[in-house]
Amino acid sequence: MKFAILLTACGILLANAATEQAGSKKSYDANVLEFRVGVLEKDGQPDGTNTHNVALFSKYASVIESDHTKRIHISFKVQDKATGSAVKPHQVFVIFEHSPSAAEVVYVADAVANGYTLDINLPKSHTDFDGLSGSYKARLVIGDGAIKKSIDWHFADFKLSVPAQPDKPVPKSQQIIYETLPEIQHKFRQPEKRPPSFVSDTFTIVCLAPLALLLILWLGIGINFGNLPLSLWPLLFHGGLCGLFGLYFVFWLRLNMFETLKYLALIGAFTFIAGNRVLRSLANSNKLVFL
Repeated sequence: MKFAILLTACGILLANAATEQAGSKKSYDANVLEFRVGVLEKDGQPDGTNTHNVALFSKYASVIESDHTKRIHISFKVQDKATGSAVKPHQVFVIFEHSPSAAEVVYVADAVANGYTLDINLPKSHTDFDGLSGSYKARLVIGDGAIKKSIDWHFADFKLSVPAQPDKPVPKSQQIIYETLPEIQHKFRQPEKRPPSFVSDTFTIVCLAPLALLLILWLGIGINFGNLPLSLWPLLFHGGLCGLFGLYFVFWLRLNMFETLKYLALIGAFTFIAGNRVLRSLANSNKLVFL
């Protein structure tokens, strides 16, 4: 919190200092002298033959033509109109306005020792014009807090020929399509190919073979009921086993896992108790035999 208050206080002090400095700076009328504009070859130097002098608030009489292989060179000085001393305004721009589309290309003039200069190397900078050839209005804009009246001067007309820009693909996320979108056709996953019925039938027969073998052996050897206790518990135990097998069969037909577990807990507990009583009866019978 203290750090934020300190930053706020420093910002207020700096703002007040800048305001006082701007207020103490003497205002003046700006004057543009020795303004020259022209078109140079790629490696050419400005001189009296390839640049033209233009007086302030007048316009060069002819249209200056250039293509993308040349350079546009502009140089000038800015002075205090009253004292004649050189000044360095905060904002010095040269603006090229495309007449048909009103698109603007803005360049910042470079401050040099004896004034300002702007050298537009069209072989490298022609892309700034976005491939728009044709007529351009060239303006010089000078502004500063101390200048009484800013300068916005249309000093020449240009006819530029620049290569057309290739069409930039519009990202799909930015495309606006008003047509009806195609209907989405859902294609579900195709079911996996099932094995031939012969394989399934063979597997079923193999699984049932031990049970069939047991029944055949029982028929051949016979079932010994001699050790079966004479009580209700053996019937209940075997009934519980049949109930378990019946539950598995119903689970295979229509029950889900949770329903099956619920019934299995009941039938399994009943079968466990009945089986325990059967085993206890058999153990007691064996003790009596040995005695």
